[in-house]
Amino acid sequence: MLNRCVAKKRRYAEISNEKNQEEIKVYNFKVLLPNGTSVDVRLEQPGDQMHINEFLELVRAEHKRTFKDFDSSKFRRKIFWNSESVYLEDATGCKIRYKILFCQFLPKICHFLILHDGQENMASSYENMWDLTPGTNLLTELPESYTFVTALADLIDNSLQAVWSNNTNERKMISVTVDEARISIFDTGPGMDETEENSIAKWVGSYLPPLAIACYDKYDNHMPFMSIPELDVAINMNGTAILPVEKLKVELLSSNMILQISDILIESGELDKIRPQYEASLGISCSHDKLISLAIPFLVFPGSLQSVKAFIPDLEKQWLPGDVIKEMLLEMYDSYGNHVQQGTEVLLSLDGFCFQDNAGPKRKVDAEGCINLNGILKVIGSFGKTVSFSVEYDGQLLLRNEIQIGERELRILTTLPDNCAAGSLLENIIFEVVDSNGTVDETIHDMRFGQSHMLTITSVSSEENDCVRFMFSHGRCVVPFIIVPREPGIFSFVAAHSCYPELFVVCKVNVMQYPKMKMNLVEHDTVPFQSPGGKMVVFQEEPVSAMWKYNLDDMKKNEDDVKRIGSLIKVLESNLKLLTEEKASTENEISELQDLYRHQTNSHMHDFVTDKEVVIKQIEMNNTAACVWCNIPADIQSQELPDVVGIVALLGSVSTESLSRMLAKYLGEELMLAVVCKSYAAARRLEKYGEGGEVDRSDGLHVVAAQLGRPINCGFLVICLEDLCPFRGKFKSDEDPQKKLSLVDPILPTGEIPSGFLGHAVNMVNIEIQHLHTRTNKGYYLRETLFYLLFGELQVYGTREQMNQARAFVKHGAISLDGGILKSNGILLLGPQREPEVRFPVVAFEAQLQIAPNIKDIAKKIEKNRLELGEISVKCNKVSKEHGKTKKRLGKKMQQLERQYNELGALLKESLLGSNCAADNPIPSGTSVTDNWEEEDST
Repeated sequence: MLNRCVAKKRRYAEISNEKNQEEIKVYNFKVLLPNGTSVDVRLEQPGDQMHINEFLELVRAEHKRTFKDFDSSKFRRKIFWNSESVYLEDATGCKIRYKILFCQFLPKICHFLILHDGQENMASSYENMWDLTPGTNLLTELPESYTFVTALADLIDNSLQAVWSNNTNERKMISVTVDEARISIFDTGPGMDETEENSIAKWVGSYLPPLAIACYDKYDNHMPFMSIPELDVAINMNGTAILPVEKLKVELLSSNMILQISDILIESGELDKIRPQYEASLGISCSHDKLISLAIPFLVFPGSLQSVKAFIPDLEKQWLPGDVIKEMLLEMYDSYGNHVQQGTEVLLSLDGFCFQDNAGPKRKVDAEGCINLNGILKVIGSFGKTVSFSVEYDGQLLLRNEIQIGERELRILTTLPDNCAAGSLLENIIFEVVDSNGTVDETIHDMRFGQSHMLTITSVSSEENDCVRFMFSHGRCVVPFIIVPREPGIFSFVAAHSCYPELFVVCKVNVMQYPKMKMNLVEHDTVPFQSPGGKMVVFQEEPVSAMWKYNLDDMKKNEDDVKRIGSLIKVLESNLKLLTEEKASTENEISELQDLYRHQTNSHMHDFVTDKEVVIKQIEMNNTAACVWCNIPADIQSQELPDVVGIVALLGSVSTESLSRMLAKYLGEELMLAVVCKSYAAARRLEKYGEGGEVDRSDGLHVVAAQLGRPINCGFLVICLEDLCPFRGKFKSDEDPQKKLSLVDPILPTGEIPSGFLGHAVNMVNIEIQHLHTRTNKGYYLRETLFYLLFGELQVYGTREQMNQARAFVKHGAISLDGGILKSNGILLLGPQREPEVRFPVVAFEAQLQIAPNIKDIAKKIEKNRLELGEISVKCNKVSKEHGKTKKRLGKKMQQLERQYNELGALLKESLLGSNCAADNPIPSGTSVTDNWEEEDST
């Protein structure tokens, strides 16, 4: 049970009796210091008065003793103890400048004093301000009904209130230990103020502990209350709102000597006005004579999560698969309409959605009492389906929202024939995607070959299930041709959207075999035939058979193949044209963004650019691959070498000259000048070789070097990011654009971090803004690939001595800013060392953060376009190769067809010459000509 009163008009204190008057007087003070700390001062028999300077010396000594081991990382301002303007202020607002008169303070009660040192930046909150140890003298004022069991129940009730605030994943435990000397009550709940220590903390809908008020006259005589006064009790929300308290209980105890106020119920929906500190005060005063005027500070927190409201401005729009909800805010309320506390964890369940980030389904409430899901949820459900998301807390469903995905249908516009010839072509077949109203959905459009909106044609009849793809353009797709099988029967094929399999149509065509004509020679060895000149020509059986048995089917097949391959070449040329145009457009956009980036960085990051130019000039002192790269214009770099990231020394910066120098020493000049590529293929393009293995200086980077007049005269390292083993841990923060790695600091057996440890080198290099979003094809960033390869978990210390003292806890090596280098394999670098000529640019990272906000967006767009350009180039090369192969196939077919024509012509010519020679021969008697044409029915 907690009793606390702060005097305003009259003083309220403990009840004393005559026996206590003869005891030793002990005065307790809680002194609140201007730097936000507080100390306790206990004085035994100090006399009637004490000079303020003597009192301040006691306070200063206690402060030094209490905070000698405080956390040095937490800044506290200096206290001006000897200031001429120093004074103390008591709880009533009285200022004490010279002497402390102890007659103004009651013994055994803790009195609050505020120290002012004449400076303006006084603290507004104080550490360890409250001491909730109950005073045993209050026991004499308790009612007879308040027994030991009642007191124990009150303490356990306090613990219950503490553990109620724990999250669902935190332990809720209370233990009671009873031994001969004491009873200990322990709980896993938080403390009762914002520093998790001591304060009065209550939740909406809970009761404050009973308050006991005693009345004294001006001579400090304890006076009884004549009657229960009419009280005005209200909660002051830090000056923003006054909430009258209607539900409470007021009674007189101990022969009217104690006025007890209990059952003070806190109910309010106004807590958003005082978040996130939740500071309030309980005001108690008499309605008429102002006999009582109290203001008791406390913290009041929202209740547990009871309801959720979803704010989605575009909720009524027609959602389609692939859409991302750009604006979505979940507001979390308690039962009184207050936003719940920061850190409350909920579970999001998705059906037909997916998360765009890596945070997972468990989300925590932010400082505003909300969960921001802007751009986080993506629709992945099928057309016409219902998707939903729900919010659960502590196993209870609080919200479920359903969204209907728009309906779409794939249909065929071209009327297919009921019957078609075997081996023929179905040409110019048109498909379109329409909505429920029959309107073509022009958003089904893809100018990027092989991307999202493609039509796939799959044969159902064929055992191979060959699949070909065609692009949609503004909701429609024209298929140039479909080859009909050469076997008769029902030919079935399925046309479907490549990403939305629910959009499909099945087409069927009856394939018929045309009749084949052949001539049978019956009974006779010779066949007469009338020539154009009117003469009777007798064909011998052998030449006639050779002419008619010539495989005309093969000629027909080759003619069909030529036609089909020609149509395919048209499709490939059309796709190649689109890809070439898109490549040119992307290159122009990258060039424009790079110009804008350079302009922005030059105007906002002068220091960084200047130091980077110094490093570049140093690189250009020698004819190296790095020198050549630095002299290639940025637009040429992105167009001709899109997968080359840059030079190690220019991909990041550090904050101090000493760190730059030591990291360069550790790596060595060869690694500092290494060329970084995304892929092994990009690295291979930098250099070609002759048949004897010699370097071909007419190809790769050497051509550019020759054009610049800077031939590469030494070997150089190339780092392939895709071949590196990346860091497998997590980032320190997903919101950190630098993506610093979550590494474990070295820990001494005492549990402390070694003296002088400054951090891990891999996290002390700040990635250049332009490359913050540079990633490999697998999605890894530069820090977790390149810089983790270079530094690993290299530790950085201030001095050699500090590094050597922590040597037993060094894993991947260490360096010190005064020149010490310790390799991971136990090698210690000693002796004079040559100063590195090439180092990292030096600029405080804060300077990078002060640049215009849009520069990061520009860099992100550049990297995104570079990735797209790489994909387009790969597809362009693929289509170009396919186009070349198809043209070769066409050439071969044309040669075959030409040869067949020539062979047939020669055969006909030979047959005609033979017939002219036999025209004068008589027809043998007994012979006849039978023209018996048979029709083969193969249907």
